[in-house]
Amino acid sequence: MSGIEVNVHDETGRARRLAQQVRQVLAEAAPRLEEITGLATPTVTFRLVTPRVWRMEVVAYVERGIQQAFAGSEVYERERAEAAHKVDAWRRKLALTWPLQEGMTLTGPDGRPQTLIAPRALHHTGVRRDRTALLRLLVHECVHHGQVFASQGAVVPPRLSVRRYAYDDRAVPVLFEGHAEWAERHYTS
Repeated sequence: MSGIEVNVHDETGRARRLAQQVRQVLAEAAPRLEEITGLATPTVTFRLVTPRVWRMEVVAYVERGIQQAFAGSEVYERERAEAAHKVDAWRRKLALTWPLQEGMTLTGPDGRPQTLIAPRALHHTGVRRDRTALLRLLVHECVHHGQVFASQGAVVPPRLSVRRYAYDDRAVPVLFEGHAEWAERHYTS
């Protein structure tokens, strides 16, 4: 391995074999993805978590994005209400959609990228037993780590905010995912 630190944590206590498999794939894939994308990726962190922890972590990410948007400026009551509504909407959405989410890369409280995977969701989507699909998922999410490091967290992962900004960043998620898809295809072909 070319100096890339690979961290895989089984926080479920029940996915030891999956954690080993993820670690092996990432140890091989991460250096090659650096070559393919040109993005330095000093560390990759994948957390295997329960659906409850997955939902809590995503909501915490949404809340951090809102706090970041409000930092250093006056916050109007209407904005606070919109923010509370947005967090509540995310909670409801995640309660229904977690079985369809194979993995999600976001930044933790320290600003470093991490990928959350609920092994039960991999079972629901059929990815757990499909080695090719699992490889593609892990490679795709690994690319997101390089993207976050390259942008120093400023651009990706795409922010979730209630504020409108002078620039329109609707294209960022498309580029973020499109680049990862391109690298994933290049890696697997």
